[in-house]
Amino acid sequence: MTQEEVLQVAAVILALLFAYIPGLKGWFDGLNTSYKLLIQLGLFAVIIFGAAAGACLGLLDYQCASWGSAMLAAFLLFLKVALANQGMYQLTRLVAKLRGAE
Repeated sequence: MTQEEVLQVAAVILALLFAYIPGLKGWFDGLNTSYKLLIQLGLFAVIIFGAAAGACLGLLDYQCASWGSAMLAAFLLFLKVALANQGMYQLTRLVAKLRGAE
């Protein structure tokens, strides 16, 4: 699996955990929106940089040219994820607002 695929699977798992696990859902729903976004981004950072480190240490099944290139690629991937996450959040807020206006 590539880093992108690992991240996609992790994002789906995190979304399902926060949406359906009763104790986690209640705790997460009670948080301020800013904290929710920071927690999601923090978890994504752990997954992305963990996958890059795992590749460089030979723990995962994809190649690592060097630590520097792996961390740069991880950082760029994190930026993409952060932008996509924020875009999706804004889109879901717009849809919720439009549904409330009906």
